[in-house]
Amino acid sequence: MTLTESPMVPTATSAPTAAALVARGLWRERNHDLIGGMQDYNAAIQLDPNNADAYYFRGDLLAKQGDLHAAQADFDHAHQLDADPAKAAYHRARMNYDQRQAQAVLADYTAAIEHNPQFAQAYYSRAVLYHDLGDVQAALADYTQAIQIDPSLAEAYSNRASIRSELGTPQLALDDFATALRLQPTYLDAYYGRGHAYYLLGDYDQALQDYNEALRLDPNYAPGYCGRGEVQVVQGAYQGAVDDTTRGLHLDPTFYCAYYTRGDAYYHLEQYAAALHDFDTYVTIYLYNPSGYIYRGSTRYALGDYQGAVDDATTALTLNPNSGNAYNNRGVARDALGETQAAIADWQRAAELYQQQGDQEGYAHALDLIKQRQGQ
Repeated sequence: MTLTESPMVPTATSAPTAAALVARGLWRERNHDLIGGMQDYNAAIQLDPNNADAYYFRGDLLAKQGDLHAAQADFDHAHQLDADPAKAAYHRARMNYDQRQAQAVLADYTAAIEHNPQFAQAYYSRAVLYHDLGDVQAALADYTQAIQIDPSLAEAYSNRASIRSELGTPQLALDDFATALRLQPTYLDAYYGRGHAYYLLGDYDQALQDYNEALRLDPNYAPGYCGRGEVQVVQGAYQGAVDDTTRGLHLDPTFYCAYYTRGDAYYHLEQYAAALHDFDTYVTIYLYNPSGYIYRGSTRYALGDYQGAVDDATTALTLNPNSGNAYNNRGVARDALGETQAAIADWQRAAELYQQQGDQEGYAHALDLIKQRQGQ
């Protein structure tokens, strides 16, 4: 297997080659099946003890699992079998990725690309790193370059689509997700990503269809439960949302965005103590997401902690000074504390922002609050 090629998975009618096993191992690894990936790399080495790629990728996975000594041994052996400098730089980057050496990893991916400008997997992996570092435009450019070199790289289509959803253009994401699923019809993350794009577009039935298909393919796929819970919150099925997100968190306790969704559901069920616990967990992980503070502030208000509600709304405004909801909520909490003039000032700013952003319902609500207090 040359690393510019997309993984060609062995079929039931074809005898697996070492290259095909390595390709399937990489596919499994990227789709969270680390045990299956390791099995494929081991099988490839057993089938062809001189396959450098099998040692390289097994070493990468061993590093991810924390066995750095064995990882280095595999890297050294692979390098003896194939001293291609592009491959060496690429796999050195993959080995170091989980050691949080971001700049060194970036330099190695870039070196791999300089040695081999047609190295699709290097562009793909550098895009993942750029996204992790918050440089979404650089990530988009690298995913696009990877696709141009290898149009069958399903992961690149799916990840590019996820960024497009993240940037507020979910309609553009749908074509990329469709291509990813045409290339890999059992691609769980692509079903989840497309479901989220449909969710952002307000097409909740299609979103549920994709989440359900992911769960049909793998009943233990945690993101599917969390995504389905998100739709259920919007549809008012709050207990169903709690059940699904709880199942998702049982399967993957690190899927932290589920705490936000479950907290939202608990809030609407008026189970405020449970909601507060979930929002506390969420903001501990996502320190810079204003929505978590807005919802936690609302929950604190419901529990009678008006100063806590003010503090959370203020934090949200530090992160996003253009949040009408944060100004509105802080005004309500200040009003409960007897700070009427400060509350009115917050509602006036909320009304201005709502009007600028085209939120007529929010604008009217803020004006009503002002009139009620000024009319006393």
